[in-house]
Amino acid sequence: MESSSEESTELSKKQDNTKDSNGDVGNKKTKVKQVHYVCVKDRQFTVTPVAETYHDAHDELPCDETTILQFENELKGQVPDTSDTLTHNSITALLSSKFRDIQRRLKQYGIEAPKFRKRLVSKWESLNYDICENVLYIKNRDQYRSKRWVTFGWLSKWMIMLGIGLLTALLAAAIHGIVEEIAHIKFKYLSDYFDQCAKDDCLYLPVFMWMGMNLVITCLASILVTFLQQKAAGSGLLSFKCFVAKSGGVVLSILGGLFCGKEGPMAHSGGIIAAGLGKGRIRFCKGKGISLYDGFRNDHEIRDFVAGGAAAGVSAAFGAPVGGTLFSLEEAASFWNQDLTWRVFFGAMVSTFATNFLLGAFHGHATELSAPGLVRFNVFDNDLKFDLIEIPVFVVMAVVGGLLGASFVVLNYKLTVFRQRFIRKKWLKVIEAGVVAMVSALLAFILMVGVDDCTATKPFGNTTVTARMHCKPGQHHGLSNLFLNTPEGCLKALLHDPYESHSAASLAVFTVVLYFLSVWTYGLSVSSGVFIPSLATGAAWGRLVGMGVVDMLPGLTHLSGDFGKYALIGAASQIGGNLRTTISLTVIIVECTGDISFGLPIMIVLMISKWVGDFITTGLYDMNIEVMGIPIIPFEAPPLVDDIRARFVFPDFQLRFVLFIFVEFVTFVQISS
Repeated sequence: MESSSEESTELSKKQDNTKDSNGDVGNKKTKVKQVHYVCVKDRQFTVTPVAETYHDAHDELPCDETTILQFENELKGQVPDTSDTLTHNSITALLSSKFRDIQRRLKQYGIEAPKFRKRLVSKWESLNYDICENVLYIKNRDQYRSKRWVTFGWLSKWMIMLGIGLLTALLAAAIHGIVEEIAHIKFKYLSDYFDQCAKDDCLYLPVFMWMGMNLVITCLASILVTFLQQKAAGSGLLSFKCFVAKSGGVVLSILGGLFCGKEGPMAHSGGIIAAGLGKGRIRFCKGKGISLYDGFRNDHEIRDFVAGGAAAGVSAAFGAPVGGTLFSLEEAASFWNQDLTWRVFFGAMVSTFATNFLLGAFHGHATELSAPGLVRFNVFDNDLKFDLIEIPVFVVMAVVGGLLGASFVVLNYKLTVFRQRFIRKKWLKVIEAGVVAMVSALLAFILMVGVDDCTATKPFGNTTVTARMHCKPGQHHGLSNLFLNTPEGCLKALLHDPYESHSAASLAVFTVVLYFLSVWTYGLSVSSGVFIPSLATGAAWGRLVGMGVVDMLPGLTHLSGDFGKYALIGAASQIGGNLRTTISLTVIIVECTGDISFGLPIMIVLMISKWVGDFITTGLYDMNIEVMGIPIIPFEAPPLVDDIRARFVFPDFQLRFVLFIFVEFVTFVQISS
């Protein structure tokens, strides 16, 4: 190790000494014996000698350039040099020639380097596509050849899906009940404290109390995920630790003041439940667990059950069984067939019905079945109608949503890369989560004090936790109704609050603050979802657009009814620009609003926001897949990749290009001997 490092240092000095006054490399020959990395940028090459052990540590690369070319051993006889040794010039000449050839072919065939690229990580393991028909499987199958066993197996799949729906609904109702009760106590206490200190001129006391509460609760949520879930990563979906970290973590994340939702963790938790029930075995820790049956312990069946669990989780979150089924088809399932469609829909339907019953019982009216999911947009006072003249306004809003979604992805990508490089220790991750929670409370307090948003209009929903701040008696502060609330309550307020509830200035600053807080929050080491922050951000600026349209074109309110539809269009545009899913989101939003007549504008804005966002960058999910190095094979090969000739991939001189295939790209990243 020491000799290699000394040789690298000596080599660097020799190369530096060969430079003339113009900065060119001279002809003094230097033999290359150890691993070299060549940084490529704008056809300029820098040969960097490093120790061989550097290649084994994949944490960082010698340079942060577009392409890294690696040389192993001696390149003797592979460069245009008549001598037995290599020169810096000869290596550069070879690389320049091949790099120009690559650039020409990339330009000809239209294959671009990825915007978010990282090495594939080998720790990820996928489920097998087909059943492994080995000797043990065949012997076991021959024991159950009778018609009775075939019927029992078919019925068992439906019963397992029934259990998945019921358990997912039970989890959803438990999370909802805990969050609602504790959040109400917390925000009621803070509201009364703010009102009291507004009279006594001691507003700094409740804000410190707010920041302290957020810090403690969010750090607990981060500790659950950072120290518990990572240990369970090796056991995958079947780990009970992962289930506890996901379900318990999302409760603490919301109570800790982070602007996040329950939907993503609910889909994941549904998959964990499905995997455990499918295999009939729940593992609590290494070597210990409960084993119930072993009829479906193969990857083919588990994959189908996990798809049903994801659908059940989304259905319980939104009360949308059709939307949950389509979400599983669009995002969760690798393979699909007609029989799986019916079973997944059955599980989603059971989950929705059971969640509706349990939430109704929680609110004291179990038989009414009026609360089908954790997130409900509630029925608008007027039917959501639209006029032809509003379609161009919706199109413009969709474009804005696509642009904001693309910028959200880019900003979160840069933040994710920063976290991977500098926030790698577990205690740093916990500290970051606590800092975000405190900053969220501090910014909320600054807006509540600094923005004049006093109104006498009664806000939508629960008004017992709305602080007066500096408003007159009989008034309330509109922004306090948004900040002193759960994320779902904030979204409902933006969709249904009367026109006079919020000023344009308060909505503008709220949109900016919420947008950047959502970017910062997504990717923290906590259990959280991105659905609700995306919907609430879009609803805020969509409501602002609606206020402008109503002021400029007052006749539209008579033609089209409630202006809160602009908040809904903004919400759909923002989440479409962030996630780039169309079919399932359309159905989920329609099922949440209960108004099918407004489905066409929602379809239009989701499609346009997706097109605009895809023109700039990939979606949020795809970006995270690429950054994490998960080797997911796309459904189709990149465009024009079939036109690449074999001699381009395997040239005659003994160097070959190794292709790494990502979601939408083919990248030439490594040369090996």
